Amino acid sequence: MQTKSPYILWLPSWYPSKVDPFNGDFTQRQAKSVALFKKVIVIFLIQDESIKQKRVEIEKSVNGNLIEYKVYYPLKNSLSKISKVANYFRFLALHFIQIRKQYGLPGLIHVNVVGKSALLALILKRVNNIPYLITENWTGYYSSDPGGLHSKGFIMRNFYKKVFNNSALFIPVSDDLGKQIQKRYPAINYQVVPNAVDTSIFKNVNHREKNSITRIIHVSTLGYQKNIKGLIVVIKELIRKRNDFELMLIGPFSHALKQEIECDQILTNRVKLTGSVSYEEVGNYMKASDFLVMFSRYENLPCVILEALCCGLPVVSTGVGGIPEIINNTNGIIVNSEDDAALFKALEDMLDHLDRYDRKQISRNATEKYNYKSVGLAINKIYEMYM
Repeated sequence: MQTKSPYILWLPSWYPSKVDPFNGDFTQRQAKSVALFKKVIVIFLIQDESIKQKRVEIEKSVNGNLIEYKVYYPLKNSLSKISKVANYFRFLALHFIQIRKQYGLPGLIHVNVVGKSALLALILKRVNNIPYLITENWTGYYSSDPGGLHSKGFIMRNFYKKVFNNSALFIPVSDDLGKQIQKRYPAINYQVVPNAVDTSIFKNVNHREKNSITRIIHVSTLGYQKNIKGLIVVIKELIRKRNDFELMLIGPFSHALKQEIECDQILTNRVKLTGSVSYEEVGNYMKASDFLVMFSRYENLPCVILEALCCGLPVVSTGVGGIPEIINNTNGIIVNSEDDAALFKALEDMLDHLDRYDRKQISRNATEKYNYKSVGLAINKIYEMYM
């Protein structure tokens, strides 16, 4: 029998790549955190429509203890769903065999967001007795997510059940998500470890002049989940009452949203759209802002809130998912989802009383919890229990 190596095999469903540089960037940050203490080998497969025929492109990077393999394989729309899964797993298995030849078997497996790659974790546990852990960020375990697990077919739901029930430990990024999944799979145990923040980028550098207009910032995909429509309704009413603030919307905006803002005299001078920007640019915008607003319909625990807190920004947010676990009266205001009146009141309160929030203390508290070393150390302690 091949001996196990001390490295951790990471099998993410979401991970940054040339196809989508933002997808699962929080997973990569957590990998960087863990790699401060252990060797991590990441295998991430993604379809790339620019690849023709049967050719596969492999992008390997080595950064200290972090070794990343990004495998790009051709897109075949003609295949059935089962054939697509089989095609994916074939590429995954072939690439793992190559990694095994070079590095040996992993000492432990870490599944990041359950997906097709978790099948390899199940097989390696059964064949080689290698335990695996799971970290989740997907909101699909909440019934409020219309595209969630509850809406999927029996085969997919049963697969998720098997993956969770065979895991050694579940590591949610919030206690609320842990409880949600434990309701589905009562046999699992979980231990909360938050997402990591690059605190070299997200830090308190408040250089804004005190007499400048208050800047509210919102960062997201600007889609249904984030309830941008509801946020704009409230902001429009607030602009009618006062003109001492502006709203900065950061993310990939739709044509309809752009038209709504540009064609409305009330909104056009007070609401700014940036489009998609880099991780570093988000940090720069945050450091030049006064507070964050989120009006989400459902959430797990958005990284953008952790990043805002590390910048020392107080937060106005709906109390969905794990958000109430980190927002309290020292660093923000919680409102109910879909409650326009409550959001209006909270925004006014924040605008009128920003000086009651200690920006430096908010930043210190968040940075201590969410920096790479703290998160990496917490996960490493878990790893030591199973290796």
